[in-house]
Parts: sequence; C-alpha cells; structure tokens
Amino acid sequence: MLLLEQGRRVPLTLLLGPPGSGKSTVLRQWLAQPGGPLKVYCPVPRREDEPRRFFRTLLEALERQVPGFSAGGAATGRLLRLPPAALGEWLAGRLAQVDEPLCLILDDFQHIGDADVLAGLTALLERLPAQVRLLIASQTRPDLPLGRLQVANRVLLIDAADLGFSAEEVRDLQERLGGERLDEEVLASLLASTEGWATGDLLALRM
Repeated sequence: MLLLEQGRRVPLTLLLGPPGSGKSTVLRQWLAQPGGPLKVYCPVPRREDEPRRFFRTLLEALERQVPGFSAGGAATGRLLRLPPAALGEWLAGRLAQVDEPLCLILDDFQHIGDADVLAGLTALLERLPAQVRLLIASQTRPDLPLGRLQVANRVLLIDAADLGFSAEEVRDLQERLGGERLDEEVLASLLASTEGWATGDLLALRM
C-alpha cells in the first residue's frame, strides 16, 4: 500500500501482476483505507473494449462517485459520438472543475486493447489536471505511450516483483493465521518456492 501512496507524485500509476500475485488484495486494501484522495473505482469488464461502452461506463462511475460531477444528462449521447481523442480532452477539462484531489482507478484493464479507447485515454492522460491521477490495474502492460511518460517521470510502475511478500510479512501472516513462528530455514524455503506471491504463500501456510 505504501507504493500506491507514492503514486500521488505522478499522474499515472500502473499496478501490474498476473493472477495470484497479490495485485487485487493490495488494491482492495488501499481502496478501503480512509483518507487520501477521493477514489473513483471503475472495473473494466471484457465487453467494455469499445469506445462508447468504455467511456459510458467511465462517465457513469464518475457521476455516481464524484459529488456534483455530471456529463449533462441528455448530452451524454452526443459526447459519446465525439472522436475518442476529443472525448478524452473534454473529460480532462471536466475533471479540472473538480475541487478535491481525485484518483480514478481502472481495474482489470487487461481486457482493453481497442485502439480508439486507448487514443481517448491517452488524450486524457496528456491533459490530466494537477489534482487528478489515474491508477490502472492490469494483468498485462497496457498499450499506452509509457516510454514518453517514463522519460518525463510521470508514471509509477508497480509489478509482481514489488507485490511479493517479504520474509517479515510472511512471518506476520503465519502468526495471524494462528500458526507457529517459522524458523529461518523453513521461511527461506517457502519464499524460494512461492517467489513471494501472495496466493502461493497463503496456500503454503494453510497446508
């Protein structure tokens, strides 16, 4: 969770990891943590890999979770007919009117590969207001202009290596599960076999 907090310094945070890496657990814990920016959670199912569906889902999430945010009701249909890049620009301008710090979370982004959706999101990223940040959680690296963002130090990458449990975290988990304290040899063997993955560690400790 500390790594996610560091994301406040950059517009884009990528939380990447395959199933079982602990990505969903870390994200869930961070979402439940009080304080910090207003967190707008928007899961992205596979069927949203199409510009109108994707941006409709995104607008609806913002309208539900951000006080006072509105796309204009009947105007939503007209907005969704805009070219995706123009819609991304409009959304950046609308978010600039939100007074409080805001983090927009797109979860399960591995389902998104449509070029128009990515073009709209890139336009939003390039004009993202200072008080807004974007967090993308995905099993795979999204096809966004990450090289340019990384050169400008505008992206934080958290991957499976960062999500792995440390020795002390495994010990703490074992004690919370009611088990005996692990000695160094057993602990080293467990970490070597699971590579620190959350699901692997949990299954091993429960055996």
